[in-house]
Amino acid sequence: MGFIYFGSFSHGEAEGIHICKYDENTGTITYKKTVAQHINASHVCINQDILMAADEQDMGYVYVFKVDPKTGDLEELERRDTLAVNPSFITLDEKGEYALITHFSVGDIVKLVEKEEDGSYVNRLVSHDSATCLYELRQDGSLGRLCDVGYHHKGLNPRTMIHKAYQRPGTNLFAENDLEGSGIYLFRLNAMEGKLVYQSFFIAGSPADGARIEVFHPSLPYLYINFQNRDVIAQYDVSNPQDVRLVCEHKLLKDEIFTEEDSQSEIMFHPEKPVLYDFVRGKGYALVYRVAKETGNLSLIQKLGLKGKDPRSAAFTPNHKEIIVAGHDSNAVYRLLVKEDGSLEELQESIEMGHPAAVAFYSGK
Repeated sequence: MGFIYFGSFSHGEAEGIHICKYDENTGTITYKKTVAQHINASHVCINQDILMAADEQDMGYVYVFKVDPKTGDLEELERRDTLAVNPSFITLDEKGEYALITHFSVGDIVKLVEKEEDGSYVNRLVSHDSATCLYELRQDGSLGRLCDVGYHHKGLNPRTMIHKAYQRPGTNLFAENDLEGSGIYLFRLNAMEGKLVYQSFFIAGSPADGARIEVFHPSLPYLYINFQNRDVIAQYDVSNPQDVRLVCEHKLLKDEIFTEEDSQSEIMFHPEKPVLYDFVRGKGYALVYRVAKETGNLSLIQKLGLKGKDPRSAAFTPNHKEIIVAGHDSNAVYRLLVKEDGSLEELQESIEMGHPAAVAFYSGK
């Protein structure tokens, strides 16, 4: 018996973290209880016996909990001030040495009065910067000291929404997206010194497209980006991080109109199959693509209409036989069976809970 934790995210009152039992043999999910109801948990992640939750509110806290391996209950260990507002995501590096915490800025502009060397006074306009905070991880998996802070504002927009950091498998290269301006930042993690080393910046599509989620190909030097306001997946060649090239854009819905109510959400590779999954809110689709072995190009093999029209995030079960989808606005969680060819089948069972937004598995002991 294992456990699943669903972070709930609401633009109204916070709803906390939902704890569910998970039967790894049958795939059955059973709601247990909701805890930490003061947290607006836009993201949760598991590291050993530690659960960390990003509280996406202006105060800028990340909560650290100890997981009880037998009951799945959470004991709060600390509330960490990340020194920036609206923590949005917690990314653990592959070696388990560091956590990267991204933030949304609030767009505030402050007008300062400063004195020049000649004695005259001038105005300086300063915008609130979006930050990525790099933390060491302790041996027990919890947050250690703050090592470095990377800033992302480039003068394109006072409000930057750095959504998440993504690591290219087997390398120290990371990508981050600005949801507000479609900017993509590439940087390397210098693990020896605990530093974030900037590589390059480019705008995917146009600033209004809203680059939402990106994912690296498991082995080829490609980065795939989906958009909140546009119906394409952009494929970029990142073999040279200082000279990123657009390979092509893959149209999602050739026979349908992408409306203002539609937006892409999660995008992810199957851990063992040459298959990419992309989820569309509004229309409520799970799109399944075959990935070409040499070129990384995408071919649509399935368009599955989901009961819940608002798939906000998704995650593979530990055995990779199912995908669990958090249906945010429908207040429910859905199970998708992964077939041998990578296509999906929605199981009839769904589990009701308030505004599920993020998914994390714990196998227990």
